[in-house]
Amino acid sequence: MARRSGRRSFLALVVTIVALATAWFRGGGDFDDLWPKPAAKRSSSKVWERLDGCRFLSHRGNDGDSFHAIHAGKEYIFRLYFVDAPESDDSYQERTAEQAKYFGISPAEAMKLGESAAAFTRKRLEGRRFTVWTRWRDALGRSRLPRHYAMVKMDGDDLGELLVNNGLARIYGTRVALPDGSDSRTYLRRLAELEDKAKRQRAGGWRAARTADHVYPSGALQPTLN
Repeated sequence: MARRSGRRSFLALVVTIVALATAWFRGGGDFDDLWPKPAAKRSSSKVWERLDGCRFLSHRGNDGDSFHAIHAGKEYIFRLYFVDAPESDDSYQERTAEQAKYFGISPAEAMKLGESAAAFTRKRLEGRRFTVWTRWRDALGRSRLPRHYAMVKMDGDDLGELLVNNGLARIYGTRVALPDGSDSRTYLRRLAELEDKAKRQRAGGWRAARTADHVYPSGALQPTLN
């Protein structure tokens, strides 16, 4: 009985070796062709690429300024340029404390604000098509998928502007030429105006603010994200 079992194992091994050798020769002698390869990582560029018809993808990792999306059948993670919505948990306590200080609120209130920002972005994007502009710059992150910095437009609106206008994100920008070729300083000034409006109306995080102004003067360029 043991001999028969040993023969079967030996024959199975021989068949496997023959199959692999046949595939190797047919594939031009490269064993890498026998296993699927991960999708190639997009390299960053100074040229903006426009992705129309993107769709929001629900995911537990989504938040106010970063979310999963589908375009042309492929999944991506995009992270907004120029704005920073609060974290919704305490995974990054130092960052949460910094965000709370910006709005003049407690870390716990900042995390609640992060939840509101995530809900706002989901409501604005879910169930509709939107356009993503990206240069494929790496935004880092903890996901298995790479994150790319981007600007998001839908129905004539800019998602970053909407978040700031509703007091759900801070201005946290970098200087880079925009998709239309204009200087980002014009866009940052626009964000500063929207933030001032949100503060006057005590919208979002400014509702519970306990300081007369946030840690950075209005209209100032914030520490760069990339």
